[in-house]
Amino acid sequence: MLDRHFQRQGYGQRAMQYVIEDIGSRTDKTDVILLGYHPDNTQARALYAKLGFEEEGIAPWGEQVARYRFTS
Repeated sequence: MLDRHFQRQGYGQRAMQYVIEDIGSRTDKTDVILLGYHPDNTQARALYAKLGFEEEGIAPWGEQVARYRFTS
């Protein structure tokens, strides 16, 4: 999460890019990243879609689940 004073300045996107790069560079890496966000959070939806996450559906606890797939 980012403080509201720092939102909409690209920090969240860059941070997620670093997370994706870090996970992808590990020798014990996974094939996917799963995350969840509130279904009404259109800003999160847009951010994650821009980074390559695809929505998988709504989890039983009510969050929208999205998946990032690493390509070989």
